[in-house]
Amino acid sequence: MNTTAHCPLPLLLSQYLDHEVDGSVARQIEDHVQTCPDCHTQLRQLERADRGMKAMRANKASVVATPDHAPSSACLASEIITAYVDRALSREESLRAENHLHTCDWCVDEVAEATRMVVALATPQRFSVPDALKQKVVAGWEPSRMTKTQKVISRFVIQVAQRGMALIEHHLAPPFLNVEEVLAPAGAYRASEGTPTLDLNIKTEQAEIHVTSVQEGEGMSLRLTFLDLTQEALAGQRIFLRQQGTPIFSAKTDPQGVLRTPHLEPGTYEIDCPATQATFALEVRS
Repeated sequence: MNTTAHCPLPLLLSQYLDHEVDGSVARQIEDHVQTCPDCHTQLRQLERADRGMKAMRANKASVVATPDHAPSSACLASEIITAYVDRALSREESLRAENHLHTCDWCVDEVAEATRMVVALATPQRFSVPDALKQKVVAGWEPSRMTKTQKVISRFVIQVAQRGMALIEHHLAPPFLNVEEVLAPAGAYRASEGTPTLDLNIKTEQAEIHVTSVQEGEGMSLRLTFLDLTQEALAGQRIFLRQQGTPIFSAKTDPQGVLRTPHLEPGTYEIDCPATQATFALEVRS
């Protein structure tokens, strides 16, 4: 029996492990995995990655006594973390990285997240998905067309230039109330000295969002921190990043309410946190 023609994508398997699909979809995945060796192996890989993340977090909790630990100049650069996960470092570089990971909870989280993404993306080919299942998944990612046509969302325009970054335009719509630029650099974001950043506080009726934009060439990456009205971290909230209506990234906020996006090239994006009804458009200009 040819099962590969209807294999679910790795993203759907990841959502299945996180219990983010409804019962009928979950049963379809369970039935498929029982008859498909490839998907069974991939699901086991995702489970091992998830257990590895939990084990690393448990280990770092016993080693590092400061839960509010923030990155420092000694923390591993993003390219070192990527090379470490890909096993592309020399033996000496790998030993230095491992020695640092024994004492740094921040970098352990960075490595764990990078490992999970590598496993989720490590599929050699794409397989077709049954139309009925595809429609259910798409419905969970995107609001209906009617909702989208009726909805007016807040919009922010960030200019990226050699001289730095600036918020050059913004439009606020309910439930967004206010946005203000934070002049002092955010100490909780690890960036090399001299890297331009832009820090914004965005307030809504239900939450407060701290946005740190870090310049990366002509584009940038974002560090989003979601807090409730009492300044408590909104942990475990699913955040969606879309471009032209197509989901390109999704993850949950960590225990501190933080989520980091991948590199964003110049363009227009939509960032959506359904739990807080906070959806806004972000335009990156170079």
